[in-house]
Amino acid sequence: MRHHDFETERNAIFQHLSETFLARCDPSDGLIHSEKYAGKDVSIHTRAAGYDIRAMAEAATAWMMCGHEAKACQALDMVLDNQDLDEDSSTWGNFKWHSDWPMALDPNAAAFIVPNLWYLYQHAGEKLPASLRERIRAALRRAYDGIQAHCCTFLYTNIVLLNQASLLCIADVLDWPRPRQVVGWAFEEWRNRIGHLGVLPEYNSLTYSAVDIHALAIMLACPAPEGLHAEVRALLRLLIAQALADYHPVIGRITGAQSRAYPADRRQRGHSCMDAILRLVLPHSHGCEQHFLAWLGVPIGMEDILPEARQLPLPRHVRAWGGGQSRLNYLGADFALASINGRGHWTGHALPFFLAYASSNRRCGLPILPREAAKVEAHAADQQDGTLLGSCCWLKKRSDKDTTSNRNFSGLNTGTPDNLLDASFRPGFFLELDGPEGRLELFDGNGDPAPTGRVPGDILLIRTDTLLVGLRFLSPSGAPRLILAEDADGERALEAEGPGEALAINDLEAAVTLAFLLEVMPREAMPIRALGAALQAGSWAFRPAAVGWELSGRSPGGKALRVTIDAQPACFWDFPGSHLSANAWCHRLQSAT
Repeated sequence: MRHHDFETERNAIFQHLSETFLARCDPSDGLIHSEKYAGKDVSIHTRAAGYDIRAMAEAATAWMMCGHEAKACQALDMVLDNQDLDEDSSTWGNFKWHSDWPMALDPNAAAFIVPNLWYLYQHAGEKLPASLRERIRAALRRAYDGIQAHCCTFLYTNIVLLNQASLLCIADVLDWPRPRQVVGWAFEEWRNRIGHLGVLPEYNSLTYSAVDIHALAIMLACPAPEGLHAEVRALLRLLIAQALADYHPVIGRITGAQSRAYPADRRQRGHSCMDAILRLVLPHSHGCEQHFLAWLGVPIGMEDILPEARQLPLPRHVRAWGGGQSRLNYLGADFALASINGRGHWTGHALPFFLAYASSNRRCGLPILPREAAKVEAHAADQQDGTLLGSCCWLKKRSDKDTTSNRNFSGLNTGTPDNLLDASFRPGFFLELDGPEGRLELFDGNGDPAPTGRVPGDILLIRTDTLLVGLRFLSPSGAPRLILAEDADGERALEAEGPGEALAINDLEAAVTLAFLLEVMPREAMPIRALGAALQAGSWAFRPAAVGWELSGRSPGGKALRVTIDAQPACFWDFPGSHLSANAWCHRLQSAT
């Protein structure tokens, strides 16, 4: 798609979203009610109640652009009624994501709602009653303070950029220079920190990289300080190029490790916000059939693909490093295998190991998820194309008697200061295998069909449409346990668990690890039983390292592999008589009286 064709696509996006939101309306009042989300990925939204105010803001925009003016005004009134107007509240000027919340418990709400208010004000014209236009202006003036109060660090890439886009939207509607100048300052600070760090903390996220690109497109649609648009456009194109580097045209999806990853992002082709972005920029038809974002910014298209991101070869290696970590993605003829190596857990590695493969089914990914992924202290990987020796290291308390309270002054969900797990924690991985729409062939290490429940031994063999995959799990302190489970929705997953025996690091902390060998080959490369026998025959040795372990061995394909699993915690100081690790520092603060 080219820029001059974009408005037709924008109208189609609005139409699709209009119909989607109409289908979500409750017949009793015609509004969109909140749905409680399950799982740690969405944290505070497990307490959702009342009306979904963010959804109502997006629905108001789509309905107005599609001729449902009365419905749009009803939704817009609901949104404006749910701005935090308590002048003593820390989230004053922000918006409640869900109407029954006492305050803006998710202060990201303003960053998602303000661009919709801006778009309605600038594009709805006389369709908006004068009273609503005045309410929007007043709400945006307050939202400036709400956004400025949001304690968002430079690590939170999508919210950093959305906040900046929102401030430019406020400046545009109110013709107010101050937010514009603040954005110039904020962008400089963020750009400089990221440049020094050498990595985007929210890298290759199939949800949030799309939010980044959309935020930049909104910034380009608003007046900005001189020269800012040039840098914003350059950044937008760099993000698109980064996504295309990991895009596998045969598989039809973005591959590679992901900083943040929701289930559909991990498992399916054509079912993410970044798939919707690729639909707009790729010169050929892409498999995404849905619209996930009401596109409010400037057009994007083929013109935004940098020369170096066009016609990339297969096979290829995509590498990135910085901030204490490195990433490798090998894109072969019909699969892609990716891994993370190093520390830098502060950036978040929700999906550090990922195999994607060509398939006629939309389900074409094998995510390997660590237990407590956000708490992994370090990753270690030695990857040679389609062969990977990977591991994770976790830190846990040496005793559950060592407890501290997690003081919460804000009333908001700000996480926990330390990176320690309970003493009872056992290391493990969770492999999302398949769903009812397309089954993989699963075998144990003897080549027999893998049973539901306990899988004998420490090996799982997998046959896809095109690949044969061998997996063996490795532990320094006993045999790992494999459990194959199927849930009520027909989703099958393998859970691999290692023993809980730990390596003492200091008086507070101990380390545990679990590793795996993964080998990818063509589907008919060797008989299943022969692959199982080769994996079982492999000799793998854990040896003590300075603080941690070294693991080495040879794959069935004859590749020598070795990783150093670093269990050394970050340290504030170490001098005679005192050692203060990062987790101990947190405990000092939390236990202070």
